[in-house]
Amino acid sequence: FTELRLSSADHLVKVSYLEIYNEKVRDLLVPGGASGSAAPSLEIRQHPDIGVFVEGLTLNVANEPQDVMRLVEFGHKIRVVGATNLNAASSRSHAVVTLHVERTVLDRGRRVRRAQLHAIDLAGSERLESAGNLEIRQRESKAINKSLSALSFMISKLAAREHQMSRLGVGAANGIHIPYRSSKLTHLLSEALMGSCKTVLLACVAPVASKLAMTESTVQFASSAKKVRTRPVKNEEMDGCLVQALRAEIEQLKEMLGQSGSDHQQQDVVERMVTAQLLHAQLSPTKEEIKAQSQAFETRRRQVLQNLGLSQSELASFASRGEVPKLRADADPYLVNVCD
Repeated sequence: FTELRLSSADHLVKVSYLEIYNEKVRDLLVPGGASGSAAPSLEIRQHPDIGVFVEGLTLNVANEPQDVMRLVEFGHKIRVVGATNLNAASSRSHAVVTLHVERTVLDRGRRVRRAQLHAIDLAGSERLESAGNLEIRQRESKAINKSLSALSFMISKLAAREHQMSRLGVGAANGIHIPYRSSKLTHLLSEALMGSCKTVLLACVAPVASKLAMTESTVQFASSAKKVRTRPVKNEEMDGCLVQALRAEIEQLKEMLGQSGSDHQQQDVVERMVTAQLLHAQLSPTKEEIKAQSQAFETRRRQVLQNLGLSQSELASFASRGEVPKLRADADPYLVNVCD
């Protein structure tokens, strides 16, 4: 943020926060999710030129690091956690915090550079006996282990492809299928492992003899991930060109729908058009419209926190802004945020 402020280029930073729980993607920054109503499950889509994105995921403007931390803290409050035999507050989902950064550079025309920083917290692999006897914990553990196994298999295939390419050339990798659609987690992380980016993996192990097998498995996983090669490139285009290209693509697909073709072909065209329309709707709002929407979401999130009962740190935050929170009438001060 300091570097952005010192730069003469116009910039915009947006934050998203999601979780993958039981193979369902949920937006952790949608205020309704914490008020008792279940947040809707979101779909992961992929555009052939722009890449992977999550349909309907909210993007919230952040002007300083404190804004990012406030959003992460809100999402953390409604992230799925549960007690297991090993941990009283175990994460039962994979979580992804993303910073979407846009910089508008004025030299050689008005050009926009886009980049994303993903911070990913993977739920730990668990043996079923460690998850406890509750049926819901067993089901969660099976979903966690299934997605982690899919990720491990995908990484092993990518490592094998890199080995083939180093020995026999680029063409030798064409016969190796990468199963990135085998789970929501691998689909979401496909570009982080296959695309134009830089990736860092932190492997967590337990320094006790009883966890030796799990530690060995984790180290092997990290060793395979180390063999994967990504090739970062600069994402840059003239301001407005991306939205115009999507608009032209939508019109072309509409014309294709009017032409004869099999049901399968028509369904494929519809799917491509929906993907382009969703991306167009996400990228077309102006900076002022994005900020106004973020402010509306922030107001709703504050109301949700009041309805849930505020912690002392949150009360102090309200006081520092000169605001008086209105706690719900049934909030018992001895029970509100009893875990704080």
